[in-house]
Amino acid sequence: MASVPNMSGLEARLKVLVVDDDEPMLKLLAEVLSGLGVQPVTMSSSVRAAKLVETEKFDGIFLDLLMPEMDGFALAAKIRSSQLNATVPIAVISGSTDPKARQKAHEAGAAFFLYKPFDRKQLALLLNTTRGIMLQERRRAKRVAFTGQVGIEDGAAKGSGTASNLSEGGIALTTTMKLESGKKVKLSFRVPGMAEPMSATAQVLGVDGKRVSGQFSDLKTPDKEAIREYVATQPELKIKITDSGKIPAMMGK
Repeated sequence: MASVPNMSGLEARLKVLVVDDDEPMLKLLAEVLSGLGVQPVTMSSSVRAAKLVETEKFDGIFLDLLMPEMDGFALAAKIRSSQLNATVPIAVISGSTDPKARQKAHEAGAAFFLYKPFDRKQLALLLNTTRGIMLQERRRAKRVAFTGQVGIEDGAAKGSGTASNLSEGGIALTTTMKLESGKKVKLSFRVPGMAEPMSATAQVLGVDGKRVSGQFSDLKTPDKEAIREYVATQPELKIKITDSGKIPAMMGK
């Protein structure tokens, strides 16, 4: 059996969705990934996987291309349109003989490609190549409780809101201001340890009554570091999915 490097610490908590209709291949992928210290979640149905990515967050997704019902290209596109996993790194593992398969996979949102057949060392190399991006995705997506006043400027209109949670990627808040999804607004707020409020531009991702989620589009390096340090010291919030399938107060992805 080929030896593979083991992972520990933060890497050991990586959760990877693996989708392949070939059960023996699925079992092999799960075995190797588990041996690398990763938590694999395996699914043989691409349709079920498409539903799962709407309700469960993953650090990475490995998928096959040639599957019945929904092929890997359609599944990758579905992942990219989901709220929870839109930016998760996708790796394709496929035996497709289509010379344009790699290009099509990249166009659908996959960042990595491994042809079948492969050995354990090749799979370990793929995981080692993707794990840095997966760890970055996990840190960026971590959402923590954060309560504070937020100044809001929407063009000439000015107002305020109260933050409810924060991540490296964005902020969620409540406000009586009428903000439009897709529009950019200026925000000012202060995280613990900062002497002065930071200023940030955020794109409004969603509006649900008084609840607004925004994705940061420009943060100064000291402000990024301040948010990163605060988020790193706080427990992660559990994401709850509503009956309608929406994520309440979803922040920047």
